[in-house]
Amino acid sequence: MGVDIHRHWRYLLADLDGTPISFYDTQARQRSIEYTLNDTTVIRGVINSDNPQANITFTDGFPYLSEGDRLLYAFRRDYDGGGSTYPWTCRAAGIIMQVNDTGGVDNADTEFVAYDPWQYLMSLPVVNTSFPSAGTYDVPYASINLDQIVVALIQNAHDTYTFANPAKTGIDLTSGTIESLPPATIEFQRETSIGQCLQQCCELGCDIVLTPVYDPLRPGVMCELNVYAYAGDLRPDATFAWDKGRRSVVDDSRQIDGTQRQNNVRYHLRAKADSTEGTDIATEGASVTRFGDYYGTQYFPAETSLTQLSEQVQQTLSEFSENKRTVSLGPVPERSPDPFTEWYLGDFVRVYASKKLRASQSGYQRVTGFTVEISDDALETVRDLRVYIPLEPAS
Repeated sequence: MGVDIHRHWRYLLADLDGTPISFYDTQARQRSIEYTLNDTTVIRGVINSDNPQANITFTDGFPYLSEGDRLLYAFRRDYDGGGSTYPWTCRAAGIIMQVNDTGGVDNADTEFVAYDPWQYLMSLPVVNTSFPSAGTYDVPYASINLDQIVVALIQNAHDTYTFANPAKTGIDLTSGTIESLPPATIEFQRETSIGQCLQQCCELGCDIVLTPVYDPLRPGVMCELNVYAYAGDLRPDATFAWDKGRRSVVDDSRQIDGTQRQNNVRYHLRAKADSTEGTDIATEGASVTRFGDYYGTQYFPAETSLTQLSEQVQQTLSEFSENKRTVSLGPVPERSPDPFTEWYLGDFVRVYASKKLRASQSGYQRVTGFTVEISDDALETVRDLRVYIPLEPAS
């Protein structure tokens, strides 16, 4: 049996320009990467503290492994399923923001954690260049396409703040896919971080994907911005079966949570809203008949249109009127679909289990997150593949 080369990984440590410092292929251990839809990607590893590749001084005067001064790129060698291989592909990139030194009886270890640029945006207050200073005023966007709001949030940061990275936030705003989305009206409260504003945009009806990239011609760039109405595709060939077919899943954990159930939902524009400033109550009759009344009310201090609130009400009913159903899978590497090339965040994959799991599973579920654990010989295992069961998959 040949070496499963498509599951090989390597880490590249670089300065803020993206200039290579060291490959951590044989230096680091306990490596893992956690991916979450519409949130930060987290890259982890551990290295011996006395390893010269961690503690000797680089040309900038800081140790090789230095918090805030280093970028970390994770590369994966993919394959096409038929044995052909491709060059190394960047699958995660971020700024090292945590370095933890721990001394034991006989030795010391240093854990390092890198976060993609979404986390950095959590440290920058929202700004509108029409106002004289960042973080002083609420930031309104009236009847502007949602994709343009996302781009403007980051571009205004590029135009306002001081960055050590030549690529500023490390996000390339021009090379990704930006789908044209419907107009939205929203006012971000002063001092809200840009990262939180992006999450609010996702709640209004979009998916934001920061695609990792390593390009020496774009110094300091870590990711390309992508904005979709709905990220991901139907993946009929990506099947995860617990006790059926190829038995490609060794663990299948399902949670059915009614604590967040809402089958009568109304949203208001302001914290002191009266009946004229809120949506009509939307009700899911089948849920009320089965469970009784469960009410959900939310107030939006930021100025938002009633049309948008009504759309969010329908989304809430769709997701929470029955119960929140989430599934965590443990795929078997040799028998499960290949991540990145056969499925990724936002994709709809097929999940199967018989009634041995109390209730059967059969059909599409959407990937919302997963963790890749990388062994010392650079082979991968997917852990905690998180999917949820929507009422209908994207078509």
